[in-house]
Amino acid sequence: MADNLTDGDLDRIETFLALADRVLARHDIVVAVDGDLWRWLETAERYRDVARFIYPGFDPRRHPPGALVGRWFRLQVGDETIAWTCQRLDVCDDYKRLLRDGLLWGGPDAGPPTPLGGFVDDATMPPIRGRVGHGGAAVVRPPWRGNDFSGHRLTWYLTRIPRAMALRDWRVDWCTGLVDRAMADNGVQRRVYGYTSTTLFSTGLFEPLGLEYDVYCNAIGRADMLAQLADDLSALGREIDQ
Repeated sequence: MADNLTDGDLDRIETFLALADRVLARHDIVVAVDGDLWRWLETAERYRDVARFIYPGFDPRRHPPGALVGRWFRLQVGDETIAWTCQRLDVCDDYKRLLRDGLLWGGPDAGPPTPLGGFVDDATMPPIRGRVGHGGAAVVRPPWRGNDFSGHRLTWYLTRIPRAMALRDWRVDWCTGLVDRAMADNGVQRRVYGYTSTTLFSTGLFEPLGLEYDVYCNAIGRADMLAQLADDLSALGREIDQ
């Protein structure tokens, strides 16, 4: 896959990130980016009352040293962390194989991953390959949930800001994320997260979590990311002008 972006693409990405910072600053919120996923793990463990589980795709205990290329994003108000999400980079020829063979989630004590026993090979899944940014483990702490921050909830920023940075820093071809059936049926993955496709890939026991889940892979390709970025840039620009 091509790894180049035009100067215009890069200018729009930088402008969007700067505007997002300005809009969040109106609410005294600052975005911090941290490449140490052990610190994310500490935060997620500290707030297990609001994080349903530790998502294994970003858990450094489940991946050999150096194998996990990732980072996490914190939204801060002063010294308080009010929300966060994670992101990782995978380079592959066939993303389905990462899902089917459990490679995305590693294994206990960084051992071999467990293939998905309930893997669904759905032909409607787009051909995800190349440089893939995978996002997830998003948490918004109460009482920050459901509030409007210049036209958007915090989950909108937790998706759009990392996606723009993945384009800029990693030149991704795709971005992906996972949801369960309830979220897929609700449509939040398209309405809020901005993904353009949603495909069931696992039913029954989801081995990485040891829980019964129907799990869907959301995806958005580069062309759609750039088109969406232009729309988001216009929306944030209107917020700044008000």
